[in-house]
Amino acid sequence: MTGEPLLQFKSHVEGKNADVTIWPDRIEWAQLGKVTMTRLTAAAVTGGKVGMRKGSDTNVLPIRAVQGVSTHRAGIGYTTVEVVSAGDRVGFRISKDLADQVKETILMLMREPEPSPSSSIREPTVATSLADELSKLSQLRDQGVLSDEEFIAQKARLLG
Repeated sequence: MTGEPLLQFKSHVEGKNADVTIWPDRIEWAQLGKVTMTRLTAAAVTGGKVGMRKGSDTNVLPIRAVQGVSTHRAGIGYTTVEVVSAGDRVGFRISKDLADQVKETILMLMREPEPSPSSSIREPTVATSLADELSKLSQLRDQGVLSDEEFIAQKARLLG
């Protein structure tokens, strides 16, 4: 979990209000739970000590899991930004101006390449591969398969 929040806004998600935050690596939204009859009964039995406090559901969608984002008109003055992943889709109902900003932010994050922790591993692999190729060329020259001129030309090609 990295960086500073890029956007924060209130939205209507799946029938409930939500606080939404877009981070460089994820989208989070938290929704207050509903006060149900069970909660009201528990509050009455315990004198309000249990049951009345609404729970909060927090959802996280990693940016790398986002497969698409689109906008759809959702009544006068509102737009739904629909974010699609492999297993789900979520719609954020917000003002049209904010919807355009949310969509562009998510699209920008989807286009940015993820930093690769294995990039330092790839360089030695390439160097090892190059060393292996040079070794093979030397063996072919020593076995008489390549002439000295052919060896020099192939070595130059490998070294760039």
